This record gives sequence, C-alpha cells and structure tokens, in this order.
Amino acid sequence: MPRIAKKPPLPTPAQEGPVQPPRARSSWWVYLVMLIFIIGTALIVANVFRKGEGVEGPRVEESKAKEEEKLFSYLSVVTVNKQADHYLGTDEECMTPAVVDAPKSISAPLSFVVHVDADADSDTITPLIELLNAHHLVATIGLSAATPEAAKWHKQGHEISLEVDESRLFAEETGEPAYGTSLTRLHDSLGELQSACDCQVSSWSGGDAYKNMFAVAGELGLTTTYDWHDELSHIPEVLAVTNPWTPSGGGSAEVLTQFNPKGEIVFMPSGVYPSQCSQNSFGLISRALSESLTASVNGKVNAFVMTLHASDFTEPQRLDELSAWLTTTIDPLVTKRSLRPATVSAVSKFYKDWASHVAGTIEPVYLQVP
Repeated sequence: MPRIAKKPPLPTPAQEGPVQPPRARSSWWVYLVMLIFIIGTALIVANVFRKGEGVEGPRVEESKAKEEEKLFSYLSVVTVNKQADHYLGTDEECMTPAVVDAPKSISAPLSFVVHVDADADSDTITPLIELLNAHHLVATIGLSAATPEAAKWHKQGHEISLEVDESRLFAEETGEPAYGTSLTRLHDSLGELQSACDCQVSSWSGGDAYKNMFAVAGELGLTTTYDWHDELSHIPEVLAVTNPWTPSGGGSAEVLTQFNPKGEIVFMPSGVYPSQCSQNSFGLISRALSESLTASVNGKVNAFVMTLHASDFTEPQRLDELSAWLTTTIDPLVTKRSLRPATVSAVSKFYKDWASHVAGTIEPVYLQVP
C-alpha cells in the first residue's frame, strides 16, 4: 500500500500585539574607555596650564599681573651718590667752609639755581633781588601770597614760584586735607599769584608730606617741584643727587624715587648736600656746591639749588657778606662756564629736552615689588 507523504505543518499564526525588538549587546566597556580618555586629556591640559608651556592660562595671567606691579626706580635716569663718598656724617661738616674748584670736564655746566624764599615780605626781599641782579644771577622766587613787586621781578627775568604754606592754607586741618580742599585753595592762591606777576607760574615747593600734591599740581598746570626735605629740614640721602627725573608721585622720599617715564611733573633735587645738616650757611653751601660739581655726570642734566631766606638778610651786613661770597665763589665759576645760572623751570626744560633725546635708550631699573 503506497505511503502517503506527510504534509508540512502549518505555520504558527502571528501573535497579535507589539513586536519586541531583538536584545542589544551590552556596551558598558565603550563608555568606560571614553571616560578614561576624557580624564587623561583633562590631566594633560591641567599640567600644561600649570607649567605655562605655550598655553594662556591662570599662571600666565598671574605672571602678567606681577609684570604690571613692577615700579621703575629713579636709578633709570639718576646717578646716585653715597654720602660716605662725600661726607663723614659729622656736624662739623655743616659749617666748615670749602674752597670750590672748577670740576672735571663735563659736556654742560652745572645749572646753578638761586631759590629765594620770600617769607611773604617784599620789603626784605627787594634788596636781596637787587643784589642778585648786580651779579647777573636769576632767581626762582617762592611766594605764598601775592605781592605788587612780583610783576617787576618777573620782567627782570626772575621766575615766580608758588610756595605752598601749609600753616596758612590748611591751618584747621588735622591731617592731609581732602583732594577737593587742596585743589580749591591752591587754585585760588595760584590765581592770585599769576594775576600779581602777570605771568604763568609753573613751579612749586612745599606740601612735601601731602600724598595728593602731585595730582593737584598736575590738574593746576604746575610742571616742576623742588626743595623737598623732611620735617627736620634734612635732605634724605636718596635725594642728594644732581640729576632731575619725573616721579610717579609725592608724599615721601620712597614715592619720589619711583620714576615715571611718561610723567609730566619734574622733580629737581637740590644737589649733594650732607643728609645730616639742616643749617644754611655759606660754608655749607660752598661744601655742597663743591661736592655737586664733583658728582656731576657727563651726558646728563645736572643742577644745584642754593636757598636764601629773605628774612636772613634784613641787615646790610648780611647782604655785604652775601655779595662778597658771590664775588669770590660764584662769579669766577660762572665766568669759567662751570656754572650756568638758571631758574627751576629752565632746568625742568633742560631735563625734558634731554629725556626726549635719549628716549628709547634708557635701560629700565625696577624697584622690588613686595
């Protein structure tokens, strides 16, 4: 009996409802590799930032900040003088006369400035100015108040300067006056003085302890300051030099010696005076002038300031003594061209001309920044 072929089984009917996708293979190890790669890259980048190797980062920014904190020293343009090279530090040196000889050959004579502190009394200053005229010497006359003689002195070739009288301007102040107070009162004093002399006043002395003096002076158009001393009238050793410069500000000797290459206000030192002396005698002036001539630096602006207080020359005898000293000491040096009579503002112009000539060649010297 023939065999009957079996029929293939009927396919199982499809189940109704959502179709489940096939189960994916596990990929956790891929994420682990990616995480390790990211962590490793971050560590490498952080290390580069820390070392600053070609990548701008926090360390580089910190370095730039430190660079901006650097302060120029006046040593960039000033040649310092050690007191020990000129003085022994004894009180006898303040009174001992010295024979002033012509200095070694320098490219320009030492600028000789006569600063007359008028003491706000034209009756005592007029004979003194007449004596200076007789010796063909110009003076920088410091006035704290206007006087009718100022215009005549200016026409004679003398410079009228503002003497900041703290006791008169700020008598009621217990400390440094506010900026606005200083600006207003100095503005008024300067205006009165310029009206009296019919001239432009561009220099000042006084207000040494006030930190805002430079800012106020700059706003008022003053361009030169001089005759800086401490409360005991001593000239600090760091200021006992012959070369002017442009400080970054005032208020202390430390700030004055911060050099501002782009500064507009020139500080003119008095010369190589002994730092322990506060007396002002012809013997001291002769000694300091001699040392300043010796310390003059070839190729730089050099200056020396002699301060005369008008109240010291009320007696004819004192005027005679001054005339004799000028005749025997100063006149021969002017004739030999070792000294050049000049005003404070003239020396300021000498310095600015020199600075513009050597611009770009000055090697900066920095103060240490804490």
